[in-house]
Amino acid sequence: RARVLLLSTTNLAVDQATVAVDKALEGAGRQALRERVQRLGSRIVASHYSGREHLLPVRDRELIASLTKLEAQRPPADDLAAFNLWSEQIEALRQRLRAQTLAVLCNARLVSMTTTRAAFSLDDLRCVPRFDLVVFDEASQIGLAHALALMPLGRTRLFAGDPKQLAPVVRSPAKFAKRWLARSPFSEKPGDGASVCFLDEQSRMAEPISQLVSHIFYDG
Repeated sequence: RARVLLLSTTNLAVDQATVAVDKALEGAGRQALRERVQRLGSRIVASHYSGREHLLPVRDRELIASLTKLEAQRPPADDLAAFNLWSEQIEALRQRLRAQTLAVLCNARLVSMTTTRAAFSLDDLRCVPRFDLVVFDEASQIGLAHALALMPLGRTRLFAGDPKQLAPVVRSPAKFAKRWLARSPFSEKPGDGASVCFLDEQSRMAEPISQLVSHIFYDG
């Protein structure tokens, strides 16, 4: 009965991970669970979800159309009465959309999104029951500040990725930017112990190349 929040840095990575979960559940014959896996976000690669449309939460299209239409009818700010009425109508529609998102977050067993989407949705994520597990996929690309902000959303956290991979790229020379944005959670990873699992198998690399990489970067 656990609830899982699956996060990654890019939409492509989130799409791939979400579809991989769905395929695993499909192979295990867990149809009821498949219906409770939900991918949140607007920048999906639609082709990945061909035949897997159940992974995308259905929103009230009429509600979104009404909001779009109303936003285009913004009155002048100096017309206080009209502007206040317009603002109230906009806020009411946004609250209805938020209620739909909260319903998805509450009912899904696995919710997937980018870390950026999660950071911008932090208020909503804090309103729903705490997740049992938060998975940070491709964790070497996640800034330490993002990880620290999102870790409390789950009772347990799992960081999956390659500590040797390039850390997040930050152009700012500021000390705090480099400390909190240019370092991944792996910068604080213990060298070994019960919480660390080193994955020593791969299936996408020719053996001579794999051996070279293994001896240069991973002590054999």
